Amino acid sequence: MKNLSILLISAFVILLSSCTKVVDLKLNEPESKVAVDGLISNRAGESFIKLAYTKGYLSSDEPETIIDAQVSVRDNGGNLILFTASGNEGLYLPPADFVGEVGKTYTLDVQYEGGSLSAESTMNDTVSGNNVNVIKADITDPYFEAGYHLLATIKKYKDEDSFYKGEIFINGVKQMTTASDIVAFDDRMFEASEELEARLYYWAETSEDDEKPQMGDVVTLQLISISEETYEYLSALSETPMQGGLFGKTPANVPTNIKGGLGWFQASSYGSPKHSIVME
Repeated sequence: MKNLSILLISAFVILLSSCTKVVDLKLNEPESKVAVDGLISNRAGESFIKLAYTKGYLSSDEPETIIDAQVSVRDNGGNLILFTASGNEGLYLPPADFVGEVGKTYTLDVQYEGGSLSAESTMNDTVSGNNVNVIKADITDPYFEAGYHLLATIKKYKDEDSFYKGEIFINGVKQMTTASDIVAFDDRMFEASEELEARLYYWAETSEDDEKPQMGDVVTLQLISISEETYEYLSALSETPMQGGLFGKTPANVPTNIKGGLGWFQASSYGSPKHSIVME
């Protein structure tokens, strides 16, 4: 009886296998579009425009860069800044002495084979953090998770809401390496002249030693003043699964201010960096 049961099961498995049909699903790949990553900075040598075609979701190829476009930026004072290609990575740079100015609106114009792109952004006032400090919390702390926490205060300097991006460095090495690491926040819940007390970054106690601050390390906070639109873009980008970044597999549900393409163009002002030495 036992052998009969085994034979019946074997026959049933063979019957199922013979009925299996391989279906070749043909997915429609989205149309490749031009993606822009552009920054106008108030610091010399930091403004750039980067251009590339997006990849299909199933593509394993490197994104195709655009190295022969005509790229320029014009401010609302009528000044025209020409960006020239640098290398073969789709990177375009302005003259070395170019510096963006707070209060000015910048309009991007890109002419490439097959089309054109445009975008606009205004540079807001600079802002810097105060009382920057790195604290270490253990598992008994009632307020913080175990690990290292970067704290700072930021004073709201005007009635209108302001929006910020934070960049964090340990001994000069930038910590944010993926979209989920983006630090973007606002002061909408505060009144003018009030100070925000914010926890801007966190390193878990369980992180590897080379991934978190150590005693004596210098942690630097760089605050960047951004527009509300850029804040919304960065917030969406940080919450969206990305495949290879902006120039990788096509991201979904990420806003864009590029007319005729994807990506983002921003004019942002950098405040003075603030430093803190890690103490146990």
